[in-house]
Amino acid sequence: MTKRPRGFTLIELLVVIAITAILISLLLPVVGKARDSARQLKDSSQQRSVVQALGAWALNDKDRYPLPSRLDGDNSTLTFGTTATEKDNTGNIMSVLVYNGFLTPKTLVSPAENNPAIKPDLGYEYASPSLAAMPERALWDPGFAGMPGENTFNGISSGLPKIGARREGSGNVSFAHLTPFGDRLTKRWRGSGSSNEPILATRGPVYEGFTGSWYLVPNSSGAQSNRMKIFGSRTRWAGNVVYNDGHLRFETRPDPSTVPISLGQTVVRLPAYYDNIFVNEDESNGTVGFHQIPSIGGNTFLQVYGNVLGGGGPDIIVTHFED
Repeated sequence: MTKRPRGFTLIELLVVIAITAILISLLLPVVGKARDSARQLKDSSQQRSVVQALGAWALNDKDRYPLPSRLDGDNSTLTFGTTATEKDNTGNIMSVLVYNGFLTPKTLVSPAENNPAIKPDLGYEYASPSLAAMPERALWDPGFAGMPGENTFNGISSGLPKIGARREGSGNVSFAHLTPFGDRLTKRWRGSGSSNEPILATRGPVYEGFTGSWYLVPNSSGAQSNRMKIFGSRTRWAGNVVYNDGHLRFETRPDPSTVPISLGQTVVRLPAYYDNIFVNEDESNGTVGFHQIPSIGGNTFLQVYGNVLGGGGPDIIVTHFED
């Protein structure tokens, strides 16, 4: 008589299920780390592309990176309220590069972006942009937004198209860049910059403290910020940083040891000083300086920002994007 094949007993089946669950629990972190590594690698490629685009522009503009106020002298793209400097915000700067074919809107949004209000501008207009003051003579699409909520209802009153708002309520840029005002404009916003000068980075949170002893502000702009979660942890920022010579480093602190800062002689806290790339430091004492006034100071200061108010000198005030 033929023997019937023996099946699994209940105990054997439970053992198999338990082993499978253990294997899955061991594999999930590995899969997660592989996914994170892939995103970080893709992000690094995109950030390098942005800096390469800046460099390509500089080759054809006397070593200068794009500056909307300088390009749009006849106000064919945007009119302004007080001074032309109002045009020099994140959205307009990056839109110049997209409009001229150096970048695509997708390149400016990180694959690791975790804020749903930041996404590629799929409606970008590459010719005669409808929101320009004179569409047929426009030099970029002013509908492209640097940060979410760029409209007059949210207090953003400068650097906007004629309707007083960008095309959408979302932001279209993930990366923080050097704020091109004051000494940063004249000495750093150019293609022949130094290898220890960051020009673009994964955007960072808000810090308090002083050189060598920075800590996160205890709110949604600092310790609870989305920016902590892009590549960092709950307690520490980490991200890609591209330097002005085009090389990229993955940094795990906001004041990398590759970015020195010169401080006043009265500061004796450290034998060496390193620049917090997200803080407009007071270079006389290493403390937080004029965070909203990037025309003061000359250290590295990377931000995403909308409003640009003021008329040159030390009184240019910007509205930073803090998520």
